[in-house]
Amino acid sequence: MKRWFALFSCLAGIPAVATAQPPAKTVTGVMIIRVKVNSPGNSAAATPGGGGELVAGILPVEPPPGDMRSVVAVVPFKNLYQAVVYTNKPLIPQTNPSVFWLSHDSGKALLFTDASRIQLTPQYNLNTDVILKTKHAAWATKRSAEGLFDLISLALGYDHVETALEYCKELEKLLSAKKEGTAPKQIADFIVAYKQLMSKFDETLPVASDTAEWKKRLQAADTAEDKHYSIIHFGDQSIQRDGVNARLAELERNYKAFFLWHAVMGQKLPTPEKKQIVILAKRAADISALRAQLDGTPVVSDGTYLQYPNVVVLSPERLDDTGRSFLEMMKAEYDTGWSRESLLKGVPPKVTDKTTFGDIFRMSTNALVENTMEKEATRSAITRECNRQLFVSSGVVPQYVLLPKWLDQGLANLLCVPKNPGVIPGVTPDKPLMLCGYGSGYGTPNYLMFREWKQLKIRQEIPTGKPEALQSDANMSNAAKALLLAVLNDTYFEAVRTGIDPDANAETAMIPGGMQPGAGIPPPPGGPGFPPTPPERGPVPPPLGGIQPPTGNAENPGIVPPLIVKLEHKAQATAWALTYFLSRERPAGMKKYCAELNAMPRDMRIGKKQSIETFAKCFNLMNPDETAIDDVKLKDFARKWIGYLDATQESWRDIPVETTTTVPPPPPNGVPPGPGMIPGQIPRGPG
Repeated sequence: MKRWFALFSCLAGIPAVATAQPPAKTVTGVMIIRVKVNSPGNSAAATPGGGGELVAGILPVEPPPGDMRSVVAVVPFKNLYQAVVYTNKPLIPQTNPSVFWLSHDSGKALLFTDASRIQLTPQYNLNTDVILKTKHAAWATKRSAEGLFDLISLALGYDHVETALEYCKELEKLLSAKKEGTAPKQIADFIVAYKQLMSKFDETLPVASDTAEWKKRLQAADTAEDKHYSIIHFGDQSIQRDGVNARLAELERNYKAFFLWHAVMGQKLPTPEKKQIVILAKRAADISALRAQLDGTPVVSDGTYLQYPNVVVLSPERLDDTGRSFLEMMKAEYDTGWSRESLLKGVPPKVTDKTTFGDIFRMSTNALVENTMEKEATRSAITRECNRQLFVSSGVVPQYVLLPKWLDQGLANLLCVPKNPGVIPGVTPDKPLMLCGYGSGYGTPNYLMFREWKQLKIRQEIPTGKPEALQSDANMSNAAKALLLAVLNDTYFEAVRTGIDPDANAETAMIPGGMQPGAGIPPPPGGPGFPPTPPERGPVPPPLGGIQPPTGNAENPGIVPPLIVKLEHKAQATAWALTYFLSRERPAGMKKYCAELNAMPRDMRIGKKQSIETFAKCFNLMNPDETAIDDVKLKDFARKWIGYLDATQESWRDIPVETTTTVPPPPPNGVPPGPGMIPGQIPRGPG
């Protein structure tokens, strides 16, 4: 028992003093939790007392991590403290020990770690809710319209949609008290758009005429309705009603965020006139078949988009193998009698002959991870596939024109909140990493795409990968131009089909230097934190959490060669990189380009030459008489694109998979949040 207390005392450096209630001081941040899947002893359903016999102070020991089969959850916490298990009873080490508690959005959890199977890594300065509240408190001392408008953008960028709407109400009230015409035009125009949107958000749309036909065609059991969505589903045989309602709530949340973000960007989009149709598949295994039968787009998330009917199909479960294995493991645990609801609320069961304290703590931690993963997967699929639906319904892009793949996939990932990829390869196979993404929301970088973009440059797998110091200005311009044309020509998506990397002949020798290790990664305040880890420089890119591998080929339909996976990642990351730049820095040109696509004939497939010329005209890259593309302008545009992304701060941390419990201590007075971020940027560290 003493050994176990000492082990947990390492966590966060919090003194191992038992109390019955949470301390007055609040410690906030995010807890990164890694759970190794299908590890020996990790399932109490398979091994009674599998959580470890804590009374004896012995935990099962596993070999060093390396098989990559782990799930990772990033959990924001409101407080992290130490207290007894049963708070209505006194401390007795054998029957009511002291343990670390974590307060989260759904309740409380008792924490468990043995480092090998379950690793806990707190990060004390990344709680975006705390950052927003602190910045809002600072704003309240001056109460400027500009400052509050920036906070709205910040809240959306942090994926705090409800908070952004609260700030909008506050901004409306603030401007109503001011003399008309005194507010900046951008903010005044936004409030006009916001008022119009609020009336639309409150309006219940009529059901789309083809909803019943879809239900009949699929032989579905029922249809669930909300103000702006109809979900066609297969009833209790597929998913419980609570699961359907949770998805409806998430759909409505994303609907508001989608139009509100465009209003912040100065774009007043028309809202749909009919409810959007979403199909919730009966089983996860049905997604690929439905995609093939209904002519959907390739499955790269936990769902697929059907462009011509403008319908989304969502999976009832995660599609990634490791995530599904973990959820199946948890289902087996619940079948033995564990209460998921009680675990999430922080109500521990009694210790029995078959249930140790170790089992209780492990299951409480695992239930927290499961809850986070489920919410994350649902949000990721909706913000990717359903936003593609909204881009069509709002008239941004046409429904019946085959879009360039870079634009189609770039828009899909633009406002996507990605799901965590779990454990990824490190510099060497024996040094795997976890990713802690933060600040990915509406209008901020998709951290998985952004990281892959950076890694492509480091590994020199795109033309602009060579460090600037080692090439001439002319070569840099030519490389930037080559990369831009490759994206605009859908060269990388074509490479996924052919299996031939167009950049394979480029110089691939690794150059020392490149991105500085840990660049843009803020250290936790009040403690040494984690030392920055060098970017991964291995030959194989890490998996992208929102990207499922392509579905093989005719010869091997179930086998995906590593090269194809790499090419898919390259295609997705480069498409996102260009789309993100255009949406942030060239919104007028982007609007004009999409309008040109909307004006094209139905069912038209845009040729490469026409696509590039249309792009050049919309972004003022033609020569003075508009007869040809201006090479100087094209190169300058490409250089600015690359430079913009080079200057954008990173939105993730690479954290080593550890086999010890040493973690950074919390700041002495709680968590002084950093200064946050400006719109379109990422939170910065102190100073």
